[in-house]
Amino acid sequence: MKFAIIFGGVSFEHEISIVSAITLKKVLHGEEPLFIFFDFEKEFYLIPDEKMNVNFFSSKEYKKEKKLSLNSGFFETKVIFGKEKFSNLKVINLVHGGTGEDGILFSLLELHDFSVISPRREASVLSLNKELTKIYANSVGVETLDYEVLSRKGERSL
Repeated sequence: MKFAIIFGGVSFEHEISIVSAITLKKVLHGEEPLFIFFDFEKEFYLIPDEKMNVNFFSSKEYKKEKKLSLNSGFFETKVIFGKEKFSNLKVINLVHGGTGEDGILFSLLELHDFSVISPRREASVLSLNKELTKIYANSVGVETLDYEVLSRKGERSL
């Protein structure tokens, strides 16, 4: 089984995810995971190890790499005489913020029958909403600090 690391994503933490993937690449000795970049246009790209650097992504050079499509249990890309498949992958969700932490990416991968190392959809939804997190923590006996919830209308609740 091979690992695939998905990073990037559609959020304000996009760049942090890129830096996390580059850092992870540096500490994985002897492992050769697939690095899959998920860009703001919600496209997946296969990134060669040697191109894993910040300038490569900020310059949009990644768009010249193999674009991947998501299928049932595998990614694939077009090659000269057909398609190349990347299957039997254990996917690590390294996307920060938005689509990586709200359960959307996990749900998409789960729908396509991937094995994913990531918080489950329910945990992601719950933990992204800080008020729901505190309510849940209190319901199972975890003490939390007092808090206020502010809304756009200026209403407050405790």
